Amino acid sequence: MIGLPGSRWRGEAFAVEPFQLPAGYVAQLEGRKQGVCSGDSKPRHPMHYAQRWSKELEDTPGLTVAQVAEREGLSRKQVRSVLRLRRFPADIQKALANLSDPGEIDFYRERRLRHLTHLNASEQLAGFAKLQQRWEAQNRQ
Repeated sequence: MIGLPGSRWRGEAFAVEPFQLPAGYVAQLEGRKQGVCSGDSKPRHPMHYAQRWSKELEDTPGLTVAQVAEREGLSRKQVRSVLRLRRFPADIQKALANLSDPGEIDFYRERRLRHLTHLNASEQLAGFAKLQQRWEAQNRQ
């Protein structure tokens, strides 16, 4: 194997001794590049995963968030953040689950919705309505 340093170091090519990667390591990295649950053929909002994982956790005795996180190649914190989307009223959950446009899915990403999960239902509805207005205004241009 040959190493090529970046041009800013002005180094020369050098030989590197090959090393063994753990079994499945490359496949795991490729799965992370493609995003959460890379087996899906179309982009999905994290609400789909929140609903599925929540159901799995309820229906499978002994299944933990840590096990779900390990299976999906995510941290426990990331899985918990996605699961918090289940705190939204049914109307918001349905709206998020029905998103199909990749740009819109990205706009309503979990990180943008995170602060709403800690509010009461009426504040969540008002905050989500403001986000919808922002999305519509952004796409009118």
